[in-house]
Parts: sequence; structure tokens; C-alpha cells
Amino acid sequence: MKPSLSILHRLFRSSICLVAAELHVSAAPPNIVVILTDDQGYADISLNPLHPEEVSTPHMDALAKDGVVFSQGYTSGHVCSPTRAGLMLGQYQQRVGVYSAGDDG
Repeated sequence: MKPSLSILHRLFRSSICLVAAELHVSAAPPNIVVILTDDQGYADISLNPLHPEEVSTPHMDALAKDGVVFSQGYTSGHVCSPTRAGLMLGQYQQRVGVYSAGDDG
């Protein structure tokens, strides 16, 4: 005995609705955490095999183990204040007058 076409249509429509509902639920934006470390050079994390012996960053290593590791990063400032300003404002820090970490901006 074959199922009728209307039952197949209903099953198909139900499955489409379930898939659409799942897509809607999974379309939520991801949670992103940015960790900015000041004055950290290329080998200043123990995850890097070229790190000096005195460098030990177990917490950063644990985050990298369970997260995402970026092997190349660039900053628009050479000291902490301009870098932070650029990250927080989402634009070049020079546009708001932050050029250095000193009192003069």
C-alpha cells in the first residue's frame, strides 16, 4: 500500500518548516571575545616554539588550545594607547588625535 500524495506533501512541508526553523535558530551572531595584550612581541607567548625560556603564558596557551590561533596580526599603532583607541573606535586612531601613549595624545 502506497502512501497518498497528500501525506507525502505534508511530510515534505513539515520537514521544510523544521529546516527553516533550525536555520533561523542557528543564524544568531557568534560571541566573539578579543583579547588585547600590551607590549607582546612575536615570541612572547609560550605557544610559539621560538619563545625564550623565561616566557610562560599557560592561560593564553589554554585559550589557544580550545579556540582559534591567528598566526599573523597587525596593529595600527606601535604602543598600547593608539592600538586600544583604534580597536575601541573601529577607525584609525589618528582621526581622533591619538598618536602615542604620552600626554600629548
